[in-house]
Amino acid sequence: MFTIRQTRKDEDEAAWLQAGFDNRMGWSKPPGRFAALQDRQAQGEVSLMLTLNESAYLGHYNVVWRSAYPCFREPDIPETQELMSVPIFVGAASAAHSLTKPSGQLPPVRILPGWALAYMPI
Repeated sequence: MFTIRQTRKDEDEAAWLQAGFDNRMGWSKPPGRFAALQDRQAQGEVSLMLTLNESAYLGHYNVVWRSAYPCFREPDIPETQELMSVPIFVGAASAAHSLTKPSGQLPPVRILPGWALAYMPI
């Protein structure tokens, strides 16, 4: 059963999240990435949401409350970034579940997070 919750501002949780990501994803985020996101969350800029199976890391995503992109910023639509899911759950809808079942952690005054797509030339 998936659980989605907002991360806590806690050095132990930042270290746990870094280790969980590195061990389960097969690659690493830069050291301090999750602690920096927790700092931004404490300032109200983002919400760092975790997807868990009991206490195991399954993925995360960030809700950026004031996007740098005009298509989100001007109508005041939150942007979703870093929608990550461990490889064994890719295609199993765990990422979509994270967005649709956030256990009431997102402030009720906001509408659903938006999506940003980047197109890379081949």
